[in-house]
Amino acid sequence: MAEVRRYTPAGSEAMMRFATSLPREVRNFLKEDASDPVVLDRWAQPSDIDRFVAIQDDNVVGYVAIHPLGGWSSHVSEIRVLVKPEARGSGLGQRLVQTAIAVAVEEGKERLVVEVVADQEGTIGMLQANGFVPEALLTDHVRDRQGQLRDLMVLSCRARELAGDLELLGVSESLEE
Repeated sequence: MAEVRRYTPAGSEAMMRFATSLPREVRNFLKEDASDPVVLDRWAQPSDIDRFVAIQDDNVVGYVAIHPLGGWSSHVSEIRVLVKPEARGSGLGQRLVQTAIAVAVEEGKERLVVEVVADQEGTIGMLQANGFVPEALLTDHVRDRQGQLRDLMVLSCRARELAGDLELLGVSESLEE
């Protein structure tokens, strides 16, 4: 079973291996390309973004980032979650999402949003099983690296309402290590 832990700059090589091992159809929709050393250098700088990786056999097999929004949305964070195709269906995505919810609530966030290409039914189903609900469908909102337009679904959850359930599951305690 993969261990979920906070990302540190010391893990940048493992993160780059993870990103470069992803199939092109997965990499098409990354907002940040972790195979780019410039991106990983930026991640090494102090910021208000929380990042976690799932490690199995010294390899990154999953990733989640919690990006706080500002201004009138300062009570909201966007999460970005990615699981290696071979590890999907194992519950890892769910553990990463639950980690993001727990951390966001600890930081005072009330809502979380996530953007998903609308044809990623497995990811959408996993998010819905974790309390996220579809909020919007944006037609032709994403252009992949081949130039094809795709629909984008925005899902959200009320993080504080889910926090009690996560405490019962022990998610908060596992983050205190």
